Amino acid sequence: MNRRAAGVALALLMAALGTAPPAVAAAGVRVVPLAALASREAFDTILSSAVASGDQSLLVPVGLFDDPPAMLAEMVSVARTRGLRVVAAVDVTRVAAANEWPASRDHVIYTHPEWLMVPRELALELSRLDVRSPDYAGRLARWARANAGKAMGLYLSPVHTDVAAFVAGAVRRLVERIPFDGVQFDTARYPSGDFDYSRLSLDELRREIRPGLSTDERRRLDEIETFDLLAYAKEFPDAWRRFRQTQLTALVVRARTAVKSVRPEAIVSAVVGSDPLAALSDYLQDWPTWLDNRFIDAVSVDAADVPGGVPSPALPPGR
Repeated sequence: MNRRAAGVALALLMAALGTAPPAVAAAGVRVVPLAALASREAFDTILSSAVASGDQSLLVPVGLFDDPPAMLAEMVSVARTRGLRVVAAVDVTRVAAANEWPASRDHVIYTHPEWLMVPRELALELSRLDVRSPDYAGRLARWARANAGKAMGLYLSPVHTDVAAFVAGAVRRLVERIPFDGVQFDTARYPSGDFDYSRLSLDELRREIRPGLSTDERRRLDEIETFDLLAYAKEFPDAWRRFRQTQLTALVVRARTAVKSVRPEAIVSAVVGSDPLAALSDYLQDWPTWLDNRFIDAVSVDAADVPGGVPSPALPPGR
């Protein structure tokens, strides 16, 4: 899970669940550390502390692309008997931390390296490599470790056709196994506007724009492409932003639909930047549209966006 997101404000989410007014609910959320999911004893300690403190909900980080802890379903049921709702916090686009390389060779970063986002800095370099070469993902990983301030690991690209289905399938399997009251998408975002510059994403942009160009414009772009891989992204920056933004929205919709297909009453939320314009520019998150169209039920503000790190509720639908 995005470690910064562990302290997000869940006020709006809890209000949607009907537990308390937004001003009160943020203080009633207990973030469950990963260590507490290792044993029933550890979880009982957290649960007793939450009840004693008057908390109303538990936010549980769950690896979306890994098997959940064996006793998690039982723990959720126990929490409910103590009057607590349980919300799963899952990374949607981020699939590996910069310094936590997955051990299993069945992990998506090994089975589908072509789905990984590429930073602009590596676009040309990686375009020359076979995407199936171990060096491809290796260079991405080394870049992520050296640029932790720009990206918190490796991310799946919403532009890739099969990524939305893959993520939605993982979300569906999780809520089928565990009766969560809500699901929070922690990294429904691009790391920054400087992603995804993979060869496939750039080719998809080209395919989308080229049919609408005149013969002369096509010829001009062809000439530019002979020495600049990013020709279309540079020539059509607004279209490039909208293209990626639309793909991310489609991924969110697909994941939300997966949750609702299994648990219609579950509240689906997303961690977002507090300023809608900055979130759109920095992360390509069009979260006001997500709310207006009921693509999600609520949003939670990243604590890193709040002065002093104090949680603050985001704007509700119909703001």
